[in-house]
Amino acid sequence: MSPYIIFTENYEKGGGNKYLIDIVNSIKNKPIIIVSNKKAIFAEDLLRLKKKVGFYNPEFITRSLLVNKLKNFKSSPKIFFSALLVAFEPIFLTYNIFLFFFFLKKLKPQKVIACNGGYPAAQAVLAFSLAARMHDIPVLMSVVSMPKKRRSPVYLYDLFLDKILWKSLNIIIVNAHAIGLALINLRGAPKSKITIIHNGIKNIKIQKHKIIKRPFTIGFVGRLEYAKGITYLLDAFLELAHSDNDINLTIVGSGDLLEYVSEKINQSNASNRVKILGHYEGEISKVFNLFDLFVFPSLWEGLPYSIIEAMRAQCPIVSTNVGGISEALINNKSAILISPRSISDIVAAVKTLKNNNKKRNAMAREARLRFETFFNLSLMQTKVRSLVNSV
Repeated sequence: MSPYIIFTENYEKGGGNKYLIDIVNSIKNKPIIIVSNKKAIFAEDLLRLKKKVGFYNPEFITRSLLVNKLKNFKSSPKIFFSALLVAFEPIFLTYNIFLFFFFLKKLKPQKVIACNGGYPAAQAVLAFSLAARMHDIPVLMSVVSMPKKRRSPVYLYDLFLDKILWKSLNIIIVNAHAIGLALINLRGAPKSKITIIHNGIKNIKIQKHKIIKRPFTIGFVGRLEYAKGITYLLDAFLELAHSDNDINLTIVGSGDLLEYVSEKINQSNASNRVKILGHYEGEISKVFNLFDLFVFPSLWEGLPYSIIEAMRAQCPIVSTNVGGISEALINNKSAILISPRSISDIVAAVKTLKNNNKKRNAMAREARLRFETFFNLSLMQTKVRSLVNSV
């Protein structure tokens, strides 16, 4: 039986791979091969797989791959090297298309699902999609983060690549309406090919909080990087802590800003009121039980899993209104949605909910209800199966 191929180019743990694994688990009675760069699939991803799959790691070349090899270098050389490599993108793309063409000729897959983060993101995904269409293999491509504008120095190249890619794809899967709209407006994607399938996670019973006397605890779950807004949350917390002794912060995650965050906390007067738990691989609902309020200050998103996990845990939420978050949460009903990059908004929202237990609990219950209705994993899997079988 001809296999389905799931392709990705990936270098970080996060929602993109979670979505990929959920797609794999949704497909029944078909052999599946995951094709990617080496180390694209992490141990926690493998633990979430519900079926046996094959793995291939062809030796493709992209700017993202080469820049990632310099991840331990200082930022200035990385930025210079990355900018320099833009000129080589057409060469890399051409090489990868030929590489994948012969790879696909050998495997003869029935269908290809190309899983992207943002768009155009890591361009091996685009090359693989184009190579598949050269064999008349149906191609579905997922995009799970907000796309970027075409780059002015290479605008015509980006425009050309967009046009041939949209013609080559059968379906474009997005996990939020906001992403689909941005693909149409920024990159000229055809509306007729876009299908929305929101993230889904397994429904579990709500774990009741143990009644423990403790300070009011703000929680954050995510990568410690600038785009996740962690610096704004930290500044907001230090402002809150200055005038309120009954407030703590728990940070769950790791990333490029871990050292910066740790140093800033240690230099503050609130160092004994902040916990950094690092990357967590256990049952995430246990983490949300540590929080009285989940604050998600991200600057750039698709539809993050951590928001849906907080909804499932019936944890009160304050979040920036970016990407598809407003499709999951209704402002002042199931969460408080705030502007990105606003320390004052974070401070005001935390004060509002900390001082209004009734409102906090009502929002949490409404968020849980929205999770059960729209973001259950079984609903997502049904939609994926139906869509894949339709091509």
